[in-house]
Amino acid sequence: MDNLSAFQILPHHVVKLIVDHVAGCSRLRFDGVTTYSDEYKTLQMPLLWVCNNFRAFVHQRFCQVHRLTLKNDQDSVEARLYSWPTSCKELGYPTHLLAKELRFDLDIESVYSGKALQLLSGAAYEGCSFPLVCKLNIDLTIDVEGCYNWEPEGDDLRDDGLEPDSDNDDTPKTRYVCPPDTADNITAFVQRVKQMAPMISEIDVTPFDEVENLLKSRNVHILDLVQQLFGIVEKHTVITCGSDPLVKYFDLEAIGDLVYMDCSLDTDCNDVTPLIRRSTQTLQFLDIDIGNADVTSLLKDPDGGGFLEYPCLQTLILRSFYDTAALPKVVFKDIVPFPRLLHLSLLSPYPFGDDIVFRGNYSTLEYLEMRLFPETVSVFKKYRVFTPTSHSKLKCLKIRMPLRRVPDIFATATEYMQFVLSIAPGASVRVIPDLAKYPEDCNLALSALKGHGCIQILSLRDTSLSLWEALTLVKSLPLLSDLTTRAPDLGELPLGVSMAGLPEYVRAAYAPMGKRFRCWNIMYQREPNYSELATVMLLLALACPNFDYAAVDYEQREPFMAAMQEKIDEPGHALAGPSADIQKAIVDEVRLLRQVSESIPWYRLASKYCLSIDVLQSIYDQAEVDAQQRQQQSVLVTRAVERHFDNTLDRCNWEAVASELNLPLIKCLELFDTSSSTIQPRSLIESYGGWSKPDMARLKRFIANNYTDGATVDWRLAGAYMNVDALECQRVGQGTFNAPINEVVYRRICEFRESKLSWKDVHQHFLQYPNFTHLRSRWYWFKAKQEGRTSDKIAAEWTDSERELMKGLINRHVQSTSITELVSIIKTTRQQDGTISGSRWAAPDDETLLKMIDGSAMNTAAKWEQAGKALGRSAIACKCRFAVVNHSRMHIQATADSQSLVASEVQRQRESNSAVDWSQVSQAVGLGLRECLELCQYDLGKARWHYDSDSFSQDMADRMTGFIEAHYPAPTPVNYRAVSNFMWVTTEDCIRIHDILQGKFKWTEADYERAAALRAQGLTYNEVARYFSPTLTQGNVCSALRGYLSPKQVQEPISTDELSEINRLIDEYAGKYPVVEIIDKIRTQLNLSKRRNCHLRLSSCIAAHPRYQAILRGMDYNDLANRIATGQTTVKLAAKEFDVPQRALAKRMESPNSKAYSSDWTEEEIRKLVDYMQTGDSKPSMVYFSKLLGTKSSKQCCKKIDHLRSKGVLPRLAKTR
Repeated sequence: MDNLSAFQILPHHVVKLIVDHVAGCSRLRFDGVTTYSDEYKTLQMPLLWVCNNFRAFVHQRFCQVHRLTLKNDQDSVEARLYSWPTSCKELGYPTHLLAKELRFDLDIESVYSGKALQLLSGAAYEGCSFPLVCKLNIDLTIDVEGCYNWEPEGDDLRDDGLEPDSDNDDTPKTRYVCPPDTADNITAFVQRVKQMAPMISEIDVTPFDEVENLLKSRNVHILDLVQQLFGIVEKHTVITCGSDPLVKYFDLEAIGDLVYMDCSLDTDCNDVTPLIRRSTQTLQFLDIDIGNADVTSLLKDPDGGGFLEYPCLQTLILRSFYDTAALPKVVFKDIVPFPRLLHLSLLSPYPFGDDIVFRGNYSTLEYLEMRLFPETVSVFKKYRVFTPTSHSKLKCLKIRMPLRRVPDIFATATEYMQFVLSIAPGASVRVIPDLAKYPEDCNLALSALKGHGCIQILSLRDTSLSLWEALTLVKSLPLLSDLTTRAPDLGELPLGVSMAGLPEYVRAAYAPMGKRFRCWNIMYQREPNYSELATVMLLLALACPNFDYAAVDYEQREPFMAAMQEKIDEPGHALAGPSADIQKAIVDEVRLLRQVSESIPWYRLASKYCLSIDVLQSIYDQAEVDAQQRQQQSVLVTRAVERHFDNTLDRCNWEAVASELNLPLIKCLELFDTSSSTIQPRSLIESYGGWSKPDMARLKRFIANNYTDGATVDWRLAGAYMNVDALECQRVGQGTFNAPINEVVYRRICEFRESKLSWKDVHQHFLQYPNFTHLRSRWYWFKAKQEGRTSDKIAAEWTDSERELMKGLINRHVQSTSITELVSIIKTTRQQDGTISGSRWAAPDDETLLKMIDGSAMNTAAKWEQAGKALGRSAIACKCRFAVVNHSRMHIQATADSQSLVASEVQRQRESNSAVDWSQVSQAVGLGLRECLELCQYDLGKARWHYDSDSFSQDMADRMTGFIEAHYPAPTPVNYRAVSNFMWVTTEDCIRIHDILQGKFKWTEADYERAAALRAQGLTYNEVARYFSPTLTQGNVCSALRGYLSPKQVQEPISTDELSEINRLIDEYAGKYPVVEIIDKIRTQLNLSKRRNCHLRLSSCIAAHPRYQAILRGMDYNDLANRIATGQTTVKLAAKEFDVPQRALAKRMESPNSKAYSSDWTEEEIRKLVDYMQTGDSKPSMVYFSKLLGTKSSKQCCKKIDHLRSKGVLPRLAKTR
């Protein structure tokens, strides 16, 4: 994309969707992946170069998880971005402000000894905070070998020792001895963590290795550390530790509500069942082993006898490591326990007797994973859980086979496949295992996939397909993008096709298909046939145009790539020798990867383009050498263009440039670098009112000499040749190609259209036409001409007999006669008089009409009837057409004659005298002054007018402004050619100076750099403003330089949670601090400085508070308006005086909406307004006057004053406030 400016105005939610799509977030979510691989991360890196919005979203995604490692033997904190791609450079500025999750790899020895606190309080993290972090993840470890606090076990280990696993254990017993100030160090460390991340609302604590053993042995200090960490927040995420949940070691009543609970690792869930029941309103994730838990106890309230509901639960995983087939199946009626379930995994036999798990979540469930137990299948069939209209949001379906051996549920693979496809027919991601266990009818099972075109990702992990089965499968699933199977084979060749003829056969029989098919994932298999696998992939690439690569195991990548290269290098192979387009795509992708990464994944590129790494590197190296040579030539061409630029003609002599450098003309145009040149393209339409005949002839000559037809013209080069904007050059130049349609072209197009080719495809065969719409319109015109449509239409005039016939037909057959039958009856009764209606008038018809009508008897009725018969039209149509054609003829002739007369008179005066007296020109020609100025096309000798702060003439500017105001008052558009002739200055200079005088100044990159250089020399803002424009203010320069020099900051809107926190702080600070201090405190505390409209939002929230509402309602606004009008105070000082937001006070000072008052002014109201404007001592205040008048708002008064000034009733006074 050459121009990325359009991406800068995209809304934030659209940018987020684009970034998520590139990163594959939706696919990762459906696949159950929680972390990004480097491949997915690297795909997002090119988005950093689009614009600031894209850069901000990518940075937020990569910088939201910070990982800090604290060890006892470290001198500094080891910090890294957990989600940043390992092959890419990290950012050079602090990113802690973007973090949303903080992870600690914490050695408890460093906490006990105070080393962790020392590291976090060092120079690198002193004053450092993570204001957006809401989740804390701590992994507790201990280095047993490197720790000196382990000593031989003593006799008493009741509190802090490590108990032996068994009495027969002969290994030496040790225990951990804590330093004496451990308790104080733990408390200080937890307080430091809370100080660094004050907004933590969720916490994970996971003990590992010996820390887990210390926890089981009830070590006092480890329990104290975990307990204090849990005390930071009220919501907890509880992770299992070994076979016991962490909460088992603490008082359940002291732990807050849970949001995450995992008790699946052989855990006795009865210990934590009370905690789960207590957290039903907050729990979002639940993973439970139903073999060790009473599932019914999680749905029934033991005290009240009612049922429990989990309104926030999004993920439910039911698993079992033991046989639960014999457990009783409980039936629950009319309850909906999981209304917002998104993710459901049934990895055990279905534990209930009905469809309770699927109730109420038809519109929310997105992910379903299950093992096919007989109990599960029977419940699905009995209760008809899935119907064509239910679970419309389900996108991902994963089927697994049970770990234990169960009887075969389905007799054939077809029955098995039909059952799987009946579950949520709209699911786009499907994982279907064990299809190969039915080899006798595998093809029939795959044929069942036809008609399920919504599948995008399909996994048949245990199935091996042949090439022909894969081609049939991809063809039947048009949206399929990813396929996962075992290593495929070639299968049996079609009858009469040899190995050498396979590429042509595949291309003719299958290509093109599977336009979205991108990747084929091959499951690991020992010693596959790499040669056959490479052959299958290359043949599939011939049929699927967008097929990128085959993903094989890392260990098998090198032999697979070697086999691919061997097949590609075979003589006559379809993919041998990359074309110029493929080489360009390779070079572009490598250059893009070089910008964002230190290392290039050559193996991935080799798999994608089916080339060896050596070939790829040689292509890229050669491209770099060519680019360097091209850059050197570009510098020479650009310098030559500067030398040969003709200021009089305002364009370059490109023929001289090509002759000097001994290069073709087109090559010079391609090498011309517009970014490093001072030459700016012009617009002939805006500057000169249109293209002159020499300019058109020059453009036609350039196109004829360098291009065969209009479809191959590079309008960018044509624009550079003419020194005209490329888009304008294209619009004008395309009119030079108007190839007609003949019989041969017409018949060929008919053949293509009968073959179901689109108009875009047809246009590829007829590139002499600018675009397919032009070709289509020309074809339809020729088709109408061939079918004789221009001579078959009969007159549209209705006769009296026809009207009577229509009335009679409608009265007699109003219920039985259709419109088509009525039209048919009228056509049969109409007399064919040969006249036509509705067709366009051609140029020969106009000429015939003018010849017949021009003469002495042109106004007689007989003459019009005679012309109508000759042309096959009515007399009225001929009379109307003559009026139009005659007016156009007379106007064109008069305009051409007048232009010639005016140009001759102006040329005579210019040759005799340097100045032009336009009054004499008007008298000599006999036209008005303004008309003469607009018709004059004589431009020879016009001066240039550039703004210079030292030599700028204000009198000349006033002369131009006065002429425009006198002859082109608003809203009449200004004719700048007339202004140019009046001032005898070039048109583009008049436009530029007039825009400057009106305050319209467009800052360019050169202007920013020049202004910054002037400021560096010591000039004031006012002096810099005078350098660029007489109307530019120092405030404009200051704001422009501030926006240019300061880094662009990403602004985010204030969220709902932040808004509730703002209102809480306002309640706390209202009355204690002034409004200005309240705004500063809230902005600093919540870090809202970079948020969009931060000050306005805070002022609005404070103004809505009841305390300040009462103050605003009790104020005397008439008295305050009088004080402001007499200069005693201002709105800003009044806001500080009454301690209210300035913006709210200013709004209250305004009058009510104008709709509340009449828009008609009485004579008394006008008299009062004029008296106030003429007798007021101070500057007039319309706010104050509207309060005194009481019948008009301040805006109505301002508009009335402007109206009276335009009529001359009031003089021009100071600007009203």
